[in-house]
Amino acid sequence: HTDVFPPFFPMLLKAGEASGDLATVLDYTGKYMERINNLKKELTGVFTYPAIVSTVGLGLLGLILVFVAPTFKEVFSESGVPLPFPTHALFFLSDIVGTYYPVLITIVSIVSLTYFLLNRNIKGKKLLHSLQMKIPLIGQVIKQALMLRFLRAFDILINNNVPILEALKVLEQGTDNLCFKDVITEMRQDVSKGLPISGPIIRAKELFPALISNSIAMGEKSGTLGSTVGRLGNFVDREINFTMKKVSSKLDPILTLGMGSMVLFIALAIYLPIFDMMGAAQ
Repeated sequence: HTDVFPPFFPMLLKAGEASGDLATVLDYTGKYMERINNLKKELTGVFTYPAIVSTVGLGLLGLILVFVAPTFKEVFSESGVPLPFPTHALFFLSDIVGTYYPVLITIVSIVSLTYFLLNRNIKGKKLLHSLQMKIPLIGQVIKQALMLRFLRAFDILINNNVPILEALKVLEQGTDNLCFKDVITEMRQDVSKGLPISGPIIRAKELFPALISNSIAMGEKSGTLGSTVGRLGNFVDREINFTMKKVSSKLDPILTLGMGSMVLFIALAIYLPIFDMMGAAQ
């Protein structure tokens, strides 16, 4: 039932049964699954609010450009009052949306279709996974979350008497991100050839910082790989909490500034001509 349990769960059960320490293995696994579940909730909480605010803001702007702006354009054109720059800009955007909406719909459809086709292709999916980790602000959180999941899963496997090749095979099968999957595949191939496990991690500088890769290399040389991976998992766990707080503290002002600027622009575009009409009437 791999749709219910993590891919490494059967391997851990086998290791726990063989060593006679099944209770410790289950406790270890439970803590891992609890932390990963909490991390998913934390990530959802950080990104849900900005996504909702951005979607609602763009939706309201679209409604104003399509339905509200054309009405005011007719009224202001009949009054003969000179229009200020914000009003001209608003009406210009409204004309673009009203005139070229088939082009806009086509562009959105092409982008959606391209994403769908890339997501069905191995190379395309790998490109998308790579781009996700390069998104400003959000990309760093995504990369750290993937790194934490890798370290925690690696920690739970090698510290519970699972052979290193079997552990890497399970990690390879259970990793969704293709960039990380390629690194794990190289690790498994190097270990099967008798090469160090840290080589692919050191080469993957865009995924693993020097602190992580060099620590794993030193842990491997000193024979303390299990404890090293565990400490690195704790380190990345703390780092991702700091990163999420930093991202949240930056996103909130950006959203506030963006929404405030949009409201100010629309208010100036609508009310300035009204004030001019009232002054002309007096």
